[in-house]
Amino acid sequence: MEVRMEECFAWLIGLIPVVGWVLWCWNDFWFGLQIKARNKSNKLPPGHMGVPFLGETLSFLCYFKCLSRPDDFINSKRQKYGDGVGMYRTHLFRSPAIIACSPSANKFVFQSHDKFILEWPTVEIVGSNSVAAAQGKAHTRLRSFVSRAINQPEPLWGIALMVQPRVISLLQSWALKGRVIAHPEAKKVTFENIGKIFAGFEPGPVLDTLDQLFEGMLNGVRAYPIN
Repeated sequence: MEVRMEECFAWLIGLIPVVGWVLWCWNDFWFGLQIKARNKSNKLPPGHMGVPFLGETLSFLCYFKCLSRPDDFINSKRQKYGDGVGMYRTHLFRSPAIIACSPSANKFVFQSHDKFILEWPTVEIVGSNSVAAAQGKAHTRLRSFVSRAINQPEPLWGIALMVQPRVISLLQSWALKGRVIAHPEAKKVTFENIGKIFAGFEPGPVLDTLDQLFEGMLNGVRAYPIN
């Protein structure tokens, strides 16, 4: 009986690293096999897709939420696999993913509307006519409208004249307070300037309500769609 227990314990100790290795490599093997089945010439970019179901989600959240150093998640892959093609494979939030961090790769993604269908942010939240949700020619048309409205010398001159006294007044109020929390104050004045430029709203209850609604919409846009 003691021999059998020792044998079982030895088998268990021997299987643990094998099972760990299988789990560590499973996503790369499984999704790589699917890619090869579609086209044998296709190759995945360098990287690691983590363990089944979770992938690298926990590592990703650790860098973003706990350490507050989101760039280090990508930099760790660049240091490990090199800059190379500027893309790395991973597995985040139950889905295989590619991280593109080079200008050429991002340009290809943004200009290939037929190959990369926009799924975020949710159209139901931002509206089908928003710049974020529009694609292809519609996106180009909307972007040109916005660019002509705020990114030309004459509109920029008018915006500067409107914003300057507001910013000076804000800085003077900060000086009188002596100590302020810059981030919420900067967000507030930015939203007030946007409200004045695009809708003619002055600071007051209406703009404060819009600010609260906008904050709620952003939380919804950023939330992961879990049913």
